[in-house]
Amino acid sequence: MPYMREDISIFNQILKGEHMAIDIYDSYINNLEDEGLRENLQTFQQDHKNHAMKLSKYIQDLGGTPQESRGVTGVMARTMGKANSFFKQEPEEILTELYSGEDKGIAKVVELTEGKLGNEKSKGLVEEIISKDHDHLKTLSSLIKQYSQI
Repeated sequence: MPYMREDISIFNQILKGEHMAIDIYDSYINNLEDEGLRENLQTFQQDHKNHAMKLSKYIQDLGGTPQESRGVTGVMARTMGKANSFFKQEPEEILTELYSGEDKGIAKVVELTEGKLGNEKSKGLVEEIISKDHDHLKTLSSLIKQYSQI
């Protein structure tokens, strides 16, 4: 089944994005004083960790090897996240950056997968990830409104 190799490649690219998201959330969580906001972001980060675990398992089920490295883009994102963590940022600013990152992540997954996946199980996994990330966008949007009024 030739589609499996392409699916493995696609899922490894999505996996890189999940690892980048985990790292970015880490850089913000570690520097937040607001306990409630920290807990929200930890929940989102845990969702990305769960996505990464599911993706890794699925790649193995397809006969592939999960690529755990972040790549050049991931290293750059991690470096930028760490650099941002040295500066005190307002919650609204952090939330806006995270919203943008989640939105770009969803767009990238759609770009990578649209019309390219070989079976329903692959499509279902992607839909599950995108759905959860859309939930993140809704919550982040709500939090941005909440913190902009403080």
